[in-house]
Amino acid sequence: MKKLLLLFFFPFLLGGPDGYIIEMVSISEIGRDEYAPRKFDKGLLFSVMDKSNYSNLYYSEIIDKDKLGHLQKVKFDILNNHHIGTAEYCSASRELIFTGNNSERYKGINRLALFRGVFTKGTVNEISKLDFCSARYNYSYPTLSENGLTLIFSSNIKDGKHLLHRSKRDSINGEWSSPELIDELDFGTNCMFPNLINDSLLVFAANMDKYGKGGLDIYKSKYIDGHWSSPENWEELNSEYDDFGVEMMDEKSGYFTSHRNFDKDKIYYFEIPTKK
Repeated sequence: MKKLLLLFFFPFLLGGPDGYIIEMVSISEIGRDEYAPRKFDKGLLFSVMDKSNYSNLYYSEIIDKDKLGHLQKVKFDILNNHHIGTAEYCSASRELIFTGNNSERYKGINRLALFRGVFTKGTVNEISKLDFCSARYNYSYPTLSENGLTLIFSSNIKDGKHLLHRSKRDSINGEWSSPELIDELDFGTNCMFPNLINDSLLVFAANMDKYGKGGLDIYKSKYIDGHWSSPENWEELNSEYDDFGVEMMDEKSGYFTSHRNFDKDKIYYFEIPTKK
């Protein structure tokens, strides 16, 4: 308890490699798992494993780069008593794409599905499940292209492993195509928490023991000439613990999630040093 109280008043500064600045973000409510931040409005939208023992979606305004304000729980007009996970807001279509429990069961289990809804004034309305989501599989961690017509996510459709898939939306009728595996990013291991940045950089987490430091590590791949490049381990952000859920605020700074302290998932701020 003493350590937690001290960290509440004094941000936790970690000396990152190669000049990186890494600081644990101070949030007004502490002691919970907070993960997978995405920028929205004047702050961050992220998942919290709260006192209800459900994962829920929260918003918090950025007060300073390493400090967030009061947590505001996002309300949903349906899906009560469901896990609500990672989400992304698309300004082009003015909708929220998010992860939640599928109301349909398969072999007695409610797996994860992707949903869309209209997000206004802290409430998500007009919620509908994406048509391609089957009760047999998990679909999670959505990220969208800037025009909102390409969706990348993780699913265990193939061989039970959570691999990266994409779906295209018809610009006229709004229907999503059947998911297709992103072959060049199939490493035979679980890939999660993708984030498509400026339509040209895909950041995701994977447990590739051959290249990683331990647990989930953060990787990045560039879209070049219609193909994704071989992933590069983002060594400066990774630790021997789980690291995932990167969001870039600009070219030189952003946020990510790590399990490296206190046996909890926490959000960290980072800055990339300017090359001299």
